[in-house]
Amino acid sequence: MNWTKAKLGSRKGGVTTVQPKCSYRVQANSRTKMCRVRYTLSSKATIRLDLANIGKDKKLTPATAYGHEQRHVENSITIMKKAQETLATIEDKEFKSVKEAEDAGARYCKYAVNWINKKLARDADHTGTDPESPKPRRGYPPIGKMPQDP
Repeated sequence: MNWTKAKLGSRKGGVTTVQPKCSYRVQANSRTKMCRVRYTLSSKATIRLDLANIGKDKKLTPATAYGHEQRHVENSITIMKKAQETLATIEDKEFKSVKEAEDAGARYCKYAVNWINKKLARDADHTGTDPESPKPRRGYPPIGKMPQDP
């Protein structure tokens, strides 16, 4: 948790940033001479809180703002799992060459990251339809222990 006094903009108590990444590797079958692609999704999430803005909102405390942002992180994990499940459905597709498999891997990774980013943007601005998305300007209890102010 970064406890600096950074300002996040008007009326923002917290911001969650999620950076998804997709990688792939090509597996060649020496017996059939066909190739398959294996996909891996990962992400890095950062929660930042604006303690000055949180203090202005009577409904929020640092703990409930942190809990709200944790819900965004949890939802990003759900979004990533859905994308990984979709990629898993195409892992059995066989390609005639390494080049063809690499092209497909790059294309499907780009598509997956774009899809994830669209879902994350809707979650971040609270317009997503996922029932797990936190409600705007609503605090939630933290999940587990909240990092302490150093």
